[in-house]
Amino acid sequence: MVSSETIKNLGLKDIHTGPEPTALREFLIYGSLAVIAVIAAAYIIYRLVPVFRALLSFISAYFKSSRYPQELNRLLKDSCMIFYKRDQVAKLIGDDWLNFLDHRSLSNFSSFRDRWDELLYSQCEVTRKEKRSLLINSILWILSNFWRALWLK
Repeated sequence: MVSSETIKNLGLKDIHTGPEPTALREFLIYGSLAVIAVIAAAYIIYRLVPVFRALLSFISAYFKSSRYPQELNRLLKDSCMIFYKRDQVAKLIGDDWLNFLDHRSLSNFSSFRDRWDELLYSQCEVTRKEKRSLLINSILWILSNFWRALWLK
């Protein structure tokens, strides 16, 4: 065991732990953290509600719309404006629109390149497989841009 004489010779001093925390100090610290957490949660919910609304719109249109490709194209444009500025999105049509969708997500809308105009502007029948593929690509597109809704626009 080290004697007190040795400690004095080494120049060591007693450890001071500081003042005891008071109830007011703890309330201010935890209260501030709680307020910050509530504000952050409210911001996240505020920014993500349109994303979830868009997902529900895609799924709802899949089951309800008789003109699914046209409705889906409109919903894609609307949801795209959640993530990107209007002037970037509004002018896109045809191949430029499909390239825009594919380059910013994991979707594969370019597989519809040959039939896209026909699906949108004629009364052709959409097969069940095409309809399902359009829905899956739309959901992939939204999920690929999910975090973008929080930070950018």
